[in-house]
Amino acid sequence: MNSHDTHTDHIDTDYIHPKLRDLVHSVGLVGWTRIIVGNWAILGAIILGLFIHLKSVANFDQAILNWVLTIRIDALTAFMKAVTHLFSPTVSVIEAVVLGLLIWAVSKSWRFGLFIPLVMAVSAVATSLVKLGIERVRPPIPQRLVVELSHSFPSGHTTAASALAISAALLSLHAWGLSLINVGIADSRLSWNRRGRACLIWALAISLVALVATTRIYLAAHWTTDIIGGALMGSGIALILGGLLLTRHSVHTR
Repeated sequence: MNSHDTHTDHIDTDYIHPKLRDLVHSVGLVGWTRIIVGNWAILGAIILGLFIHLKSVANFDQAILNWVLTIRIDALTAFMKAVTHLFSPTVSVIEAVVLGLLIWAVSKSWRFGLFIPLVMAVSAVATSLVKLGIERVRPPIPQRLVVELSHSFPSGHTTAASALAISAALLSLHAWGLSLINVGIADSRLSWNRRGRACLIWALAISLVALVATTRIYLAAHWTTDIIGGALMGSGIALILGGLLLTRHSVHTR
């Protein structure tokens, strides 16, 4: 890991049981931060799923959909369909495998090569299980512009896009020796160039997730709370696995 990161990646473990101490040190402060944030994101998705049947939530979702129906135009519809097909769960899995092979070829590390495909696989399983547990009905068929047969919550497309984008962002941060914690504006040890690079990585990842999520609402394939749940689910899984697998390792590119 880059020298800018190592001096902040420390936890005082003098009074912790030796086995637990080894686990804490193996993951590090950055890793545990990602794991904690990831767990909160998944918990947020689950809590949201428990409240989606409330009338107030249904009214919110319906109001957003009603507005979306008023802004549809042919050119925008074609664009939204293209994006949603490009980041469908099936296509995203193929993209993840290709990325994994490329990353493995460059880094010569099976850990980094398997990271994105593993995040995608876990996200797909988690999404399927939650869909079966919640069993939410999608928006009315006459309003949909795509054919969907599964349950609505959470959005599989948004979960896949979040898992792919966030895991790719985490790998990119490691490639340049950056960490989630060291992006802080107040940290004078991190140059403005490195801060800007880290912020750009996150901006691109978040923008991709937002774009895919927007297509799902526009096409009436999902309710707004579905895509929020999907974003939380995919991001949470990527952060947890990133904390466990990527911390204290770097992808060296030439």
